[in-house]
Amino acid sequence: MSDERAVDDGWFDDDLGRPEDEAARAAALAERDPERYERLQSALALYQREISASVDPRRRAALCYEVGRIHERDLGDDRAAIRHYQRAYSADPTHVPTLHAVRRVFGRAGRWSMVLRVIDAEIRVRTAPADRARMLREKGEIYLARFDQPEAARICYLQALDFVRDDAAAARGLSAAAALAGDRRAFAAA
Repeated sequence: MSDERAVDDGWFDDDLGRPEDEAARAAALAERDPERYERLQSALALYQREISASVDPRRRAALCYEVGRIHERDLGDDRAAIRHYQRAYSADPTHVPTLHAVRRVFGRAGRWSMVLRVIDAEIRVRTAPADRARMLREKGEIYLARFDQPEAARICYLQALDFVRDDAAAARGLSAAAALAGDRRAFAAA
């Protein structure tokens, strides 16, 4: 497996909520607004037919993304959404809306290690230095806030500054991470 596809590992697991909860949300929508539910089911069927017929990877990615978006936002089914986002990513690993959606779903589920992996995938497809710096700052923030790893955060902020030298947010993050890392070293030495 190539580095670009490494984000595929572990997208499917049991940490995204219980299937019964997702089925209950879909059933509640069907009961509460049967016309809307039927429209969504019709749209999903149409998208599935178009996906099956499409040979263009970018079009397949966009269609799979749309199916995932319906499952995520309209039906509240994160498991199905991730399955379709996975298909979108497999068709086109450069489809940025898919990467954003996957980050959103895993962030909501508290799957921060997966969020970091998806950010890495997005950094690889971004070409603008400011975008790469922004993504690295986000990684640094996650390392600080979710993993309590100031040294890993410090590295992210340094990398962000390599892309954008005058990135004030990265400089502030670097300062905070360095202070936390220094405090830990001083505490360990005592």
